[in-house]
Amino acid sequence: MHRPLPPSLRADGARQPLVVGYGDIHGVYLEVDHGRTLFSAGSVGNPLDAPDAPDAPDAPDAPDAPDAILEGDTGAPTGPPVLITFVRVPFDVEAEIAAARDLGIPDADAYALELRDQLYRGATALPS
Repeated sequence: MHRPLPPSLRADGARQPLVVGYGDIHGVYLEVDHGRTLFSAGSVGNPLDAPDAPDAPDAPDAPDAPDAILEGDTGAPTGPPVLITFVRVPFDVEAEIAAARDLGIPDADAYALELRDQLYRGATALPS
């Protein structure tokens, strides 16, 4: 009978990560498959899943940014190796826009529109 390899080992005996996190897909994401966890905290500048989007009911004055808190012990004999908690934290949009302009990023006006209005610049045109 064939038994699957433990999720932390490859066929050559090298270790594989049990938890991988990333960002900038514009939404929180979590998937657990075959003992491995893949997650995204989302996108700071343009979270498309934001409860504070300009057209959301009772949107606060300032947007927030998604983040993830990881807690746990990957060497624990029982239970999940890591607990992932998704949170939202304050985000200073105007400071980010000022820093982007100071650094001379391309398309700074489109970036500012994206941050202020949460309108993804790949899907909208700048107002004329």
